[in-house]
Amino acid sequence: MTAPKRWLILSILLLLAGAAGLLYASIIQRLTNEPLEPNLVVDINRKEVRTQTQVAHLQGSPFYYPRDRYTAVLQSPGTFQASGFKVQSNGNLVEIERSDLVQFSAHMIVTLIWMIALSVAATALKTLLTDQKPEPALLTWATIALLALPTLRQTMAGAPAIGIYIDFYGFLCCEAIVVVSLLAMTTKWLARKD
Repeated sequence: MTAPKRWLILSILLLLAGAAGLLYASIIQRLTNEPLEPNLVVDINRKEVRTQTQVAHLQGSPFYYPRDRYTAVLQSPGTFQASGFKVQSNGNLVEIERSDLVQFSAHMIVTLIWMIALSVAATALKTLLTDQKPEPALLTWATIALLALPTLRQTMAGAPAIGIYIDFYGFLCCEAIVVVSLLAMTTKWLARKD
């Protein structure tokens, strides 16, 4: 197959993949019933909700992200929608929590972080239990995994700064596992006898 034909086939495959991604995004938006233009803006950092005409103070804490819940009392009742949040209004009282899709996404990212940490730990354990010297590529891979975990954690939709509940069981302990595994492999590599 000639080079122009390969590029044509690759271009067609990329276009098909892009079209499939757009179709998937539109289906997810319809399934989650996310509004295109929300009429309620939730600002967790400033602890307030805003509509077009009023601002109200939020009661709640982002510590339990993605299962954090907030309440606010608005001056006038209404029905509201906010992107990334489930909003229930009962008169003037508005109850806000993260949408199911945001919660699922956060838990999937924590699962990925655990999978990376456990794979590095398994590799370190195998390296320590065998008589073979560790390959420098393994050390590079473990270092990249160590540096990739914070970036992966930051991809959680609307996540507060590090120090919330999900970090204690999902991020910080995985960072510790990767650091200990990397130190163990580095120590064995340094102690090798060539």
